[in-house]
Amino acid sequence: MISRQQDGPRRDILGQSLRTIRSQPWLLKAAFSKTLVFLVGFLLWRVYQPILSGHGFTVIVIGLYYAVSRGMMFFLNRRAGVIVSLFGTARAIRWTAIIGTSLIGLVLCLNLAWVALVALCLAEAMIGLRESLFSRAIQKRIDSQCRATTVSNLNCLKCVVDIPVALLASWLAGLSVNYVLMEAVALGIFALVVFPMRQQDFDD
Repeated sequence: MISRQQDGPRRDILGQSLRTIRSQPWLLKAAFSKTLVFLVGFLLWRVYQPILSGHGFTVIVIGLYYAVSRGMMFFLNRRAGVIVSLFGTARAIRWTAIIGTSLIGLVLCLNLAWVALVALCLAEAMIGLRESLFSRAIQKRIDSQCRATTVSNLNCLKCVVDIPVALLASWLAGLSVNYVLMEAVALGIFALVVFPMRQQDFDD
């Protein structure tokens, strides 16, 4: 009896979550954009060590790279509210993706050691900031009663997209880590072109 009484509110929350997604189609577009650029950062995180090692950087330098990139992410995430107030949510989300993707492309084009070190570090920071901005913006648009369930439902999309992207990356890594960077650039461009984020998407 108690179990049935508890299941009722749960079904109501799930139903409200699905109704929220249906009534706001931009949520799916936002989820695709968020997921694809997140995967750009994930691929970069997976290959930055062999890339920097291939350029001759020592373990100490690679450790400093990790510390600096995470420190930048922490600082930028703490200033996310200021960034949004200065540039607007959509512009900040769009340009962090553009800058991050462009920096990865720069590494592929120039193939210079110090360019790789600096550009990849900045790219990770930009993509990390975008993830924070996106999460804040999406949660503001979802009713608090079903927010956790709606976000969980949207995150199921990430689980579906992760599999083919990871399988392709593992195959490409066996050929060259540069091919993984190419995959990351392709995902970033695809997200920007097919799932563009506009300010009206985030206006209440």
